[in-house]
This record gives sequence, C-alpha cells and structure tokens, in this order.
Amino acid sequence: MTRYAIGIDAGATNLRCALVNDQGQILFEIREPSKGIWNGAAYMDQLTALAQRMLAGPVCQGLRIDGLGIGTCGQVDLKGELFGHNGDPSVKIDPPVPIAAILSARLGMPVKVVNDGQAAIFAEAIYGAGRDVQNVVGFTIGTGIGGGIVLNKRIYQGAQGIAGHLGFLIIDFEGELSVSGVPGPAEDYGSGTSIGRIARKRIAGDPERGKLMLELADGRIGDVTGFQVFEAVKRGDPLAREVVEYCGKAIGAAAVSMIHALNPDIILLSGGVADQGDLLVRPVRDYVRTYALYNTRNTPVRIAELGSQAGVIGAAALILND
Repeated sequence: MTRYAIGIDAGATNLRCALVNDQGQILFEIREPSKGIWNGAAYMDQLTALAQRMLAGPVCQGLRIDGLGIGTCGQVDLKGELFGHNGDPSVKIDPPVPIAAILSARLGMPVKVVNDGQAAIFAEAIYGAGRDVQNVVGFTIGTGIGGGIVLNKRIYQGAQGIAGHLGFLIIDFEGELSVSGVPGPAEDYGSGTSIGRIARKRIAGDPERGKLMLELADGRIGDVTGFQVFEAVKRGDPLAREVVEYCGKAIGAAAVSMIHALNPDIILLSGGVADQGDLLVRPVRDYVRTYALYNTRNTPVRIAELGSQAGVIGAAALILND
C-alpha cells in the first residue's frame, strides 16, 4: 500500500510544502514567502497554516497521511528543536524552539524536524544519486555550504543534531575567523558567495585579466558574483577558471577529510553552485583522486539528481523512511 507524508522545506526566504509518496514523487505543492524563521510565533503559525492548508486540500482527501517532516535552516537538535543560527552559529537560541512538539500538538500527527541540508542529502540517499549505496556524504553548495551525512540509509545527526554542517570543516587552520568563530572554513573558500569574493579580489589585483568578468558585471567590480565567474569560465576566461578551480580544490579538501573520517560510498554535490556541473565537479574529483588515501581515491564524486525538489522530498522522507 502506498504511503504518503507532507514535507516542508523551510528556507530562509521561502517555504515549500508538498504531498509526497513513498516513491519520492511530489503529488502536489504549495509555495509562499517565509515570514522568517526568527520571527517566533508568527513563523510557527505560518508553518501550521501551511500544513493545514495542504491537509485540507482535495489532493489529500481519502488518503492516510503518516505525518509531517520539516527541513529548516538553522541548527536543530535531536528532539526537533531549533537551537542555533547557521548565519552566526555562535548564537544560541535559549530556550530552543520546539518546532516538532508544537506542530505535532497542533496537527495531531507525528512531526520530525532536521536541518534543511540534512533533509536534502537524505532525499538524495533514498531517492536520488545515492539510492544504490548505503553511506553518503553530501555538500549543499549555494550562498553558503551545508550538507548531510547518511549512514546505512539513516541520517547521522551526532550528539546534538548538527552533524553534517560541512561548511564549517576547517580548510586553513591559520585562516581568517569566520562569523562562526571557525578559522578558514570550507564555506569561506567554496561557496557561491566566496567564489564572487575571491574573484573580486583577483580582479582588483589584475584588472586586465579580469576584464571579461568586469564586462559581465557592467564594469562594476562590486557586482561580480559567482554568476559572472561561471559565465566567464564558459566563455574560456583563464582567470575565472583559476578562481573556480581554486574554490573547487577547497571543496575537494573538505571532501577528502570526510572520506578519511567516514569512508562513504559516495560524495555528492548539490545546490545552486553544484548545478554548474563539471565546472565544479572536475576540480573536486581531481583533488580526491590525488590527495585521498590511496585505497579511497576511487570514491565517486557526483552531482545530486533531485535539484530544488530535494529539500521537500527529504523532509517527507523523514516520515516515510522511519
């Protein structure tokens, strides 16, 4: 018998709610702007209303809905409570916000909550690029870097729930302190934001070599972002390629650390930056093949398959794969 669950992908700016079946298929979806995860009661009311709207809709009538899963930005503990802020992970939310308990009481159904990166990689491990293996480490690469760890087809959350925050793996122990207080983290070298920042620095040092990226940004160096960098690479720009390869090596170094720590079956790259495909995958894969321990150098490095649907599918999978 087919099983069904509701999944909510609660990003920083938008909410995505979907009815998902146990094959990982989205049957119906609602999207709306988020009132903000840090907006307390109003945010909880919005999550509640969104789930109720889905449950009351015609697509759910006559179906047994097993529960609600949520992937949210921020740090989430093992009880489904929001207790930390990824934008500034040194910030502690005290007392934690018991998202799972509140929504379970309001909706009268099981509710599970994890970090949104964990949810996205879980979806890939169950229904996407990692479906044929047991152990997956995945990086979600966009404005920042997140991720998830799936061991034996289960999300590994660690002692406090924050395992998989791979953007805070240290790439340079003498590097600048990030806002989180972590020196030289992967996020500061390999994220979309960092690709733009590093490109701007190199253009400032050699405007002639950075001419194409400047042209793509209408001559304004401050407007050079990852978008212009990748577009310049596609047009054969050497400096842009150097920037992408440099940032890809940083992600590769983080991947090698995870290979040495967990020996996964596969490394996955997902998110907006990873959608650039071989432009990013190749330097990551090359780094793994060169610098991982010899017997692990063949660990596959692949692009995720589910795209922007991964978060909401992974959220529902928390219920469907319990």
